[in-house]
Amino acid sequence: MPRVRSAIARSALMTAALGFLFTGSLDAAQNAEQSTPMDARLQKLDESMPLGPRSARSLGLRVDWREPIDSKDCRGVFVSGGMVFVISSNNEITCYDTSNGQLLWRGFGGNPTDSIIDVRRVNQNNHVLIVRASSILTLSALTGIPVMNDASQSSVQSFEWLASTPGVVVEDKYVYGGLGGEVVWQNWKIGFPAEANRIGRKIVSGPVAHSNVLVAGARDGTIAAFNSRNGIGLWQKKLLGAPVGLPSTGGGKVFVASDDQHLRALDIHEGNLEWSYLFKRSLKHGPALVGNSVYQSVPDEGLYRLEASPKNPIDGVVLWTAPEVVGQVVGHSGELLLVWDQESKTFTTVSKATGSVDTKVQSHGVDHAAMDGSTIVLIGNGELECVVPAGSR
Repeated sequence: MPRVRSAIARSALMTAALGFLFTGSLDAAQNAEQSTPMDARLQKLDESMPLGPRSARSLGLRVDWREPIDSKDCRGVFVSGGMVFVISSNNEITCYDTSNGQLLWRGFGGNPTDSIIDVRRVNQNNHVLIVRASSILTLSALTGIPVMNDASQSSVQSFEWLASTPGVVVEDKYVYGGLGGEVVWQNWKIGFPAEANRIGRKIVSGPVAHSNVLVAGARDGTIAAFNSRNGIGLWQKKLLGAPVGLPSTGGGKVFVASDDQHLRALDIHEGNLEWSYLFKRSLKHGPALVGNSVYQSVPDEGLYRLEASPKNPIDGVVLWTAPEVVGQVVGHSGELLLVWDQESKTFTTVSKATGSVDTKVQSHGVDHAAMDGSTIVLIGNGELECVVPAGSR
């Protein structure tokens, strides 16, 4: 009899366990069924948006706003001074408020054949500079209507030197790189150049401005620095190859990548070489300075992290390499870097400390991307989308 009771007890226990498991499975199935519509919606959004909400969240970002546009008719996008400027195939400009996506105005940036290389908002008088290769068109930032310059009595100011690069605004000057190797200070208030210095053949890198110093590089390998306000030359160096991408500045240095396989750190005020590092491949992109480290993308070798200010070595100090990380560092949050690769349309978050990959998201829907500080603007799949760090605004 004891054996029978034991068998019955075991049977009852097994029945109870099976009932618990079945009930748990049923509850899980019901919960899954309830969550399926939301999961399906999020999946659909991730597939249809340039960067969906779930993908953005995995990168430490969030979608701030989105607006429907004809993305196939888009020629480019610029972000400046709290505004997003979308350029259509016929150079119509649509301006949006970066904070909320509100459409502010529509205007024209030139003839359909004009090449718009930069759009800058000048906050001090609410003007927008539409920079073409041969001229600047000045619009009102409030209405998009052309604004007359006092001296020329025209909304268009022609360049004496053709532009080859986007520029920077320094007080009442727009400083750009010239096709013939000039660095030009164009006074956008009066419509005439205030200063120009020729440093080499065609400006291909910069200009960038930091601590009243402006740096630019020419295709023949010349790097030059100027007083950003008046254009007075400070120093000039000749590299073994052409600089690539934008230089990065900070901590009293300017960091320059070049196609001679070198990353160099120069004293920004004197031009003295602080250190240089020789890679195995010719570089294609400029470096990014984040804190006390410089991050350099190297073709076929991934991402390198180097000390920005090593104490002794003249040949640089590598802290880590991440062979699987492709693209340029475009931002950072906490302990993670945000890397964007235009060719593969991929965002990657990478640990600053180790170089290990945290998250990788590929978005085939991105046709155009622009960044300004921590704001990322994407165009694709019929949408204009603004993405910001998850904890902002």
